[in-house]
Amino acid sequence: MRKVNYNTGEERETLLNEAEARGEYLIEDAILLNEKYLIFDTAPPQAPQPTPDEITAQTIAQLALENADLKAQVQTLAQTVAQLLLK
Repeated sequence: MRKVNYNTGEERETLLNEAEARGEYLIEDAILLNEKYLIFDTAPPQAPQPTPDEITAQTIAQLALENADLKAQVQTLAQTVAQLLLK
């Protein structure tokens, strides 16, 4: 991983082109009050991993959807049985 400071837009573009030619990935592009910099790495950026709370929320949402689908299937089955009993 490397951090490179720059001053102008032209410098920035040159740094980006050079990094691309080297097979590097842009990790961070920052413009702060007193500093402009780019951070590059040879590995592609990793997607952030979900937190346990996010996993729990996703699991609950998936179970709720599955539960709603099962309820709809049971209701359809009950209606079919009722129609068959009326015949």
